[in-house]
Amino acid sequence: MGRPAKPIDEDRLSRLLDVAAEEFLARGYEQASLNRILERSGVAKSSFYHYFGDKAGLLETLARSAGEGFDELLRPPEPGGRFPGMDAVLRDTSDRLAALARDRPRAVTLGHLIALPDLPEVPAVRSFRAAVGSRVLRLLLVWRRRGEISAVLPLRLQLAALLAVVQVADRWVLDRNAAPDAAAQAEELIAQFLRGPNAGDS
Repeated sequence: MGRPAKPIDEDRLSRLLDVAAEEFLARGYEQASLNRILERSGVAKSSFYHYFGDKAGLLETLARSAGEGFDELLRPPEPGGRFPGMDAVLRDTSDRLAALARDRPRAVTLGHLIALPDLPEVPAVRSFRAAVGSRVLRLLLVWRRRGEISAVLPLRLQLAALLAVVQVADRWVLDRNAAPDAAAQAEELIAQFLRGPNAGDS
């Protein structure tokens, strides 16, 4: 009978997740080497397979850990509560993301991870994408109805395009370590997209 797997302490787990994030982002999910991740993090194979099962299990744990802190950001307004305007939401979201990047560095990982073209839709990734899509869709519906943003495009097309713009803006900010000027530029990019091509016309 084999020896039981050694528990993974918190420090080693944190190291494992950080190394996994580096490997996934540098090589993509499919080409990421599990052997290299384990060697660099100092985690035994027996412990890894006992607690995570496979590479997808490791990604699930990483995505859940990286996603902690987004719950409040993505929570929809209370029913009947005053729904915030576009400018207020963009400013508040920018401030919160900057604070999240500062206080929970691993949260920054999630923005990079979901941009990987070969990333499998493990439950934590699927849940995060769904939460973002739901939150943004609700905002678009209200802002279009109020006339705060352009309603020329079909709603679903506007949603898909906005999520793509947000991903580009997110990478711009993350690649610049959440610098204030980068965050302001990203905020302006999103605002310009939402207001439509004729927003600056007199």
